[in-house]
Amino acid sequence: MELDKVIALRRSNRKFKTNKIKKKDIDYLLNCARLAPSAANRQPWHFVVLEKERLKIADIMEKQLERQNNKVVSRSYATKNYSPSASVKESIRIIKEAPILFLIFRENNSNWIEGDYLSIGCAGENICLAATNIGLGSIWLRDVSYTRYDIAKYLGLDDMDLVTAIAIGYAKEENYRAKKKELNEIVTYLK
Repeated sequence: MELDKVIALRRSNRKFKTNKIKKKDIDYLLNCARLAPSAANRQPWHFVVLEKERLKIADIMEKQLERQNNKVVSRSYATKNYSPSASVKESIRIIKEAPILFLIFRENNSNWIEGDYLSIGCAGENICLAATNIGLGSIWLRDVSYTRYDIAKYLGLDDMDLVTAIAIGYAKEENYRAKKKELNEIVTYLK
């Protein structure tokens, strides 16, 4: 598919079929991710691909939600306050439904937090675009950041920083295209 068409068709899919994803398709997505640009070519990412184990991640998130019972807690570099919300509940539902969950980690290195986060964002976008290219749906899930330490510990990666997650599967329905701002709303040209 042409790149501009892939970009135009990419959606944040929130409902997935249960169809299994082929290993060759998973490897294709990961290969596209590893080719993303990164600050100082650090390639700071480490990918964990979960099939059935994704249900344990959803369970960890649910338990945190229950423990906090609407209390505000500091849990993240980027998000100073944790307040359970509908988005966390929706992310849990999506993780349970989508057949594949990618978790993206980075080395704990405080000198590179911002650059690594930006680089991992590029890798994540490559995954989402590549998924669209081969007929898969995807959605980036920020809400794992609230349970980043518990998830890392569960996976034996407590020396790493969980940055984000991406759910992958065959879309159950066509998602609407969210309204995007026009160029004149977001661009300043200086001569």
